[in-house]
Amino acid sequence: MLSETQVEKYLCRIGLVDGVPVSATGLAVLHRQHLLTVPFDNLDVLAHLPEIKTLEGLFEKIVKRRRGGICYELNALFAELLRALGFTVRLAAARPSARAGVPSCGEDPDFAHLILLVHVDQDLWLADVGFGRGGFFEPLRFTVGLSQTDQRGTYRIVPSTAEGVKGCYDLLFTPRFAPKDVSTAEQERVIYRFDPTARDLSEFSRRWHWTVTSSDSLFLSGSLVALDTPAGRISLSENHLRITEYGRQTARAIPDTDGFHALLAEHFGIIAP
Repeated sequence: MLSETQVEKYLCRIGLVDGVPVSATGLAVLHRQHLLTVPFDNLDVLAHLPEIKTLEGLFEKIVKRRRGGICYELNALFAELLRALGFTVRLAAARPSARAGVPSCGEDPDFAHLILLVHVDQDLWLADVGFGRGGFFEPLRFTVGLSQTDQRGTYRIVPSTAEGVKGCYDLLFTPRFAPKDVSTAEQERVIYRFDPTARDLSEFSRRWHWTVTSSDSLFLSGSLVALDTPAGRISLSENHLRITEYGRQTARAIPDTDGFHALLAEHFGIIAP
């Protein structure tokens, strides 16, 4: 578990000087602040650096060196912060929709994405500070069918009806800024499918290793650094800096590696590994 000193440094890393209450409100503050200050980034994966799976290693990277990380790193360390603050947290496996239309999970999970389920105020909440394509700003109450809205759009958690899938749920999303000529039903899409069964971090090791070493991994196809903003999101790849504000995106071409490194430092405070 994180020490008291480590908790103080972690809170400082995400822009919080004072502690937060062990409540739904406190969880929401921690979740939002994490997304606004700690980027998703796959730079270490592209640099073929060794996997970091220890608490001390993750703390060194994300808090002390003020880096970002991939879902396994970001959500695993965030879970430790929550536990140290007094929240009850369990890890769970999810599969993003980009992976072959979200095939089965449950009895055959592939651990492609790590999410958190947090018990607080007699309720269960879905938390996720490591979704590279952009997720929900504040934790979602795990109430089946309940519509929950933030500045990006509306989310619903529903039982999966996919053939052969048991005990799993789909996280649905309807964007706030979508073409007006498209019906709400057509706009709604699956972000990922998840199994709420409690998991140990070691169960993600095989998939984690595949993600950072396989030539088929999307994380080795090009760089992605992304950070949420109050109005949207900012992301950086080898070729473009993209800024999304209130549903409108602007893109800026990056001429060379020096330009990429300059933008990486300017917008994310990261010095390339």
